[in-house]
Amino acid sequence: MASSRSDAGNVSNMAVYSSIAVFLAVFWLTVALLVF
Repeated sequence: MASSRSDAGNVSNMAVYSSIAVFLAVFWLTVALLVF
């Protein structure tokens, strides 16, 4: 990745990680509700 695009890359990476974290949280909450 070019150094001039490092800021955009960091922002997109944070967006991806946050969306994955939200997805995992909802996924495990749904699993917990279905199991218990």
